[in-house]
Parts: sequence; C-alpha cells; structure tokens
Amino acid sequence: MAYNFLKYTTWWLTSLFNPTRGAGSAADRARSLLSINSTAKPPPNEEQPEPRVPDLEARLTAIHQLGHELTLLYDEETIIRRVLETAVAILPLKAIEYASIPDPAQELIYRYRLLNDGRLETLNTHLALTPEAACPGVQVVLRGQSHYLAERPAVGEPQEMIEGEPIRAEFCVPLKIREQVTGILHAKHIRPHSFTPADQHVLQTLAMQAAVALENARLYLETQQRAKELAALNRATRVVASTLDLTTVLEKTIVEVRTMLEVEGTAILLYDANRQDLVFAITDGPYPDTLAGIRLSLSQGVAGWVARSRQPAIVNDVGHDPRFYDGIDAMTDLSTQSILAAPILFQDKLVGIFEVINKFEAAFNPHDLELLESLSRSVAIAIENARLYQAEREQFHRLQQSQAQLIQIEKMAALGRLVGSIAHEINNPIQAIQNCMALLQEEAHGRQRPDKITVYTIIASDELKRIAGIVHRMLEFYEYHETQPGVDNPASIDDFFYMAPDEVQVIDLHELLDSVLQLTRKQLQKQRITVKRMWLKNPPVYRGSPDRLKQVFLNLILNAIDAMRDQPGVLTISTLIDEPAPDEGRTQPGISITFADTGSGIAEQVLPHIFEPMFTTKLHGSGFGLFVCYKIIEAHGGQITVDSRIDVGTTFTILLPLEISPDNSA
Repeated sequence: MAYNFLKYTTWWLTSLFNPTRGAGSAADRARSLLSINSTAKPPPNEEQPEPRVPDLEARLTAIHQLGHELTLLYDEETIIRRVLETAVAILPLKAIEYASIPDPAQELIYRYRLLNDGRLETLNTHLALTPEAACPGVQVVLRGQSHYLAERPAVGEPQEMIEGEPIRAEFCVPLKIREQVTGILHAKHIRPHSFTPADQHVLQTLAMQAAVALENARLYLETQQRAKELAALNRATRVVASTLDLTTVLEKTIVEVRTMLEVEGTAILLYDANRQDLVFAITDGPYPDTLAGIRLSLSQGVAGWVARSRQPAIVNDVGHDPRFYDGIDAMTDLSTQSILAAPILFQDKLVGIFEVINKFEAAFNPHDLELLESLSRSVAIAIENARLYQAEREQFHRLQQSQAQLIQIEKMAALGRLVGSIAHEINNPIQAIQNCMALLQEEAHGRQRPDKITVYTIIASDELKRIAGIVHRMLEFYEYHETQPGVDNPASIDDFFYMAPDEVQVIDLHELLDSVLQLTRKQLQKQRITVKRMWLKNPPVYRGSPDRLKQVFLNLILNAIDAMRDQPGVLTISTLIDEPAPDEGRTQPGISITFADTGSGIAEQVLPHIFEPMFTTKLHGSGFGLFVCYKIIEAHGGQITVDSRIDVGTTFTILLPLEISPDNSA
C-alpha cells in the first residue's frame, strides 16, 4: 500500500514538472491542481515569485525518504517534527504549523510551529470548531477540504505576524483517515502568491503521509496499551483464580488495576448486608492504611450512589458533581480530582464497589470503565468463592471440634466398656474363688476330705492366676496404645480381647466344662437345678485359650442359674460336631456347645441387644457379661447365638471352628 501511494505521488509530481509526459500542457495540469482548493487567483499580470525550492528530483527523494522514516516512528511529536522539517526543506514557506483534533472533536488545537530557519515552537492555541470561526484551519476541518489564500489584504483586519512580518499567503490542508479529519498542516508565507500548484500538491502529499503515520502510531500505541491492559487483566484474573484467600485476592487485584488504568489510587469497598453500608476492605496508592475498616453510608459519595443504583459512574471533575463526598479527603489528606467506580455484582447481588481515583495524564473514558467492569465480574466471583471457602473452613472447623468431642465421648464410652469388661472378667474368677473359700470352710468344719481340699485349692489358685493374666493383658494393652499415638479409636477395645499365640493351648472342652460346673456346684444345688450332659463320646481336640473359654462358660452357667432363680429347673449342656452346610459360607467343621435352660426366657424385643455393652435387664447387672462372651468367642474365630422363648427357656449356642478333623484325637 505504501509503495502504490509513493508510486502514485511520484507519477503526479513527475507529470507536473515534466511537460513532455502526459496529455495536455503544464498549464492545464496546473489549472487542474488549482481547482481543488483555490479561493483566490493570482492576478494575471502579477509576476510570479522566483523559484526558491529544490528541484523535482530533490523533492521526490525527500518525500520518498520521509515515507521510509515514518514507517519506523511511533511517537507523535517525532512524526510531526519530521513532516514539518521536510515541508520546510522542499517548500517555499515562512512557517508551517500542525494542529490536532482531540477526541471528542470539539476544538482544534494548534500544537507545533516550525520556522524556515529550523526552529520548532510549541503552541497551545485552542479554537472552537464553529462555522463562525475566521481561522482557515477551522474551515478546513469543518469542510474536509484544503484552503488556499493566495493574498491576504495588507490593511484592514488584524494582521497575523511571524517574526514581526505579516502573513500574506497561506495554504491549509487536512490530515484525513477514512474521510475523517484528524488534524491539519498550515503553511504560511510573508509574500502573496507564494505557493504554486506543485507546492500545494507536495503539501497535500505530506499531509497524507503524516495522517497515515499518525494513525499507525496511534494504532501501535493503542495496541501496546491494550496488550499492557490485557496482560494486567490476565495477571489479575490468574490471581483471582489461583487462591481462595480473600485478602490475597483483593491485595493483588488492586495493584494490577492501578497499573492497568494508570491511576493514582484504587480501593475496594465491600457491602455489609447486615448494616447496609460499605466498608473499605483494601486500598492502594495514596490511601493510608488507617482507611481500612472505615464505613461509608450508601447515601454518601459516588461509591454510595453506585451501590444504590447498581450503575457505574465516571466523574472527571469531582468539584462539579454533587455526588462527591469530601469526607474521605478530609480524613486522609487526599486530593481527589476524578473518580471511576463500578459495582461488584454476583448474580445481581451487590458484593461491593471497585473505585479508582485520579487518572494520570488523561480523563477516565468508557474504555477504562469497560476494563474495570470486566475485572469487577471476576473479582465478584473470587470474593464470593473466598467467602464460601471461609464459611466452609469455619464449618469444617466446627465439624472438627464436634468430631473431636464425639471422639472424646466415644473414647470415654469405650474406656467405660473396657473397664466394665475388665471388671466383669475379674469378678467371675473372684466369685469362683469365693465359692472355693466357702467349700474349704465347709471342709474345715466337716469331714475335711483331703482330695476335696486339694481340688478347691487348685481351682482357687487357677482363678487367681486368671486374674493375674487379666491384669497383665490390661497392662500390655495400655503400653501398646501409649506407644502408638494413632491407635486411639473406640474399636481398639478389640485389641484387649486379642488372643496372643502363647495363650493358645490344646483344650479338652469337656474337662473345661466340668471344672466350671464344679465351681458353680454350690449355686446349682442351692437353686435345685439339674445339670444334664449330652456330650460327644470322643470330643475333638480344640486349640484355644482355656482361661477365656472358662470365662464364657462360667458366665453362661451363672446367667442360666439367674434365669431359673424362682423355680427348679434343668440346664442341658450339649456338645456336637457341626458340619458346614452348602449355603453356609464356611468350609471347615466346628464344634457346637449349647447351654439350654428352662428359665423365664428373654423378650423378643430384647434379644437383638443382649450382646451390646452396658445393656442389661437385671436390676444389679453391669451389662458386660454377654458382651465379654461375644468378644472372647469372636477372638477365637467363632460365633455365639441365642434363641429364647418366654416361659420356655433360653439356649445359647457357641460354634468354634476346628483346625483338624474330628477323628484325630492326638
């Protein structure tokens, strides 16, 4: 595109200065150029000024070189200076000026003047763009066409002077981009009729180059600014998405906003729904730290208006806006000049206000608001997520506290069960010892049979050993859990009933049952209870803990005695081999031991709970007897079940797995 433009320009200039090229005479071509803008013709008899400009080749070279330079420049002042310097070098003029039209297009501002001696002057002349304006530059902007004044009157209206000499000729051309005027080049001379048609065309060419270069520079700088904004927006968005800590989100976000919008200060005010006001949550820039926590009523300031209306606000002159509240400035020694504020909304719910103040070198514009609103949407989500996360953390903390309390309660309950179990395990052998002592007293005051005394003494000694074993097991349990900090759950009570390998012995179950019946013989006789033995002729060898199984058998017999307290009864103890059924799920046989009494029975609604700890229907029961039985049989890999009917009786069945075949009696 630049090549075609230069090619076209070169063709026009060459055809203009070379009368041998193209159709028609040089005069015809000159007249065609003059027709574009001339409002005053040079007098036909007036002598033309002497040529004082470079030849065609020098002009073309300068224009070509300028075109190359402008493609590499992105600074407005540098671009304009090079264009003006080139104009001074190749055109007959006293001075050339550049004026621009800021956005919005309400005035024309003359900004630079270059004299023909190379001096650059900075101007600051503002002219309203009204049809009544006499300035040729304003008329060029309004009409979008060049204007050539060949001769200004020497008298009459006020004369514009340059270095003490009045301007007599001027040529003004627009800088246009897509038919929109963005500025002007205004050439001036102190002698009338100083600009030939060729000069005018050269200046138009320079104006076209300047317009394109300035637009490219504007687009480049705008692209750079957009890239900077997008980078800051991306960083802020990453911060928003990377953490659930509200303070971190707010701190990093306002820093990015301050950089992105190039403002003096930023602040985020959060909405307090309970108190229905705004509170400064985080600030950056000139805001002092003491501002954090300051509350602002919804009726105060631009932020309060934004909160009430849920609409953003751009205030570029707070002194002329009645919504401005100067209380914060008075409190903090700030000097607020302009404010940009946007509501932070989450699903139409007000979360807070994003506010920035005092933009550097410019006024806040809709693009700034668009950026702030875009970030406000991300911040709203981040704030809501952070609040939800904080609420979840608090809920989780409360849940942890509740769980800790429940665990402590359960640990105390487990400790109670353990203490009750130990007490029950110790109580049974103590009762057996008491029975032995009573029998020994009878023997001491009676026939004094040595064999009986020996039996009772052995039984009492065995029960004392069993108590010592229970205490030893309890100490081992305590020491193990003291050295295992993670093992403190309620289920650890099972560890107390764990059966160590050195406890396992070969047991004659019938002999073990006889010893328990011997211990309870006195109670059985007193209650007039008949014991029936329905035992296997050749009982299998079983490996287990005799002390613990003895505890189970003793507990079940004592329960049966208690169930038949009010009338004579029968206790039937049976042993048999139980082969596994096809649908039972077990593969090895077991030995079944049943204790069936003819007592009062157990109510149907009570049966599901009888193996639970601390459950009892007895007035003075602990509720641990059957629980201990259940745990001991479970530790042996067996099962204990119950079947009962009111006024018929109760049957407890113990099923212990066998490791060898029944016919192996070795």
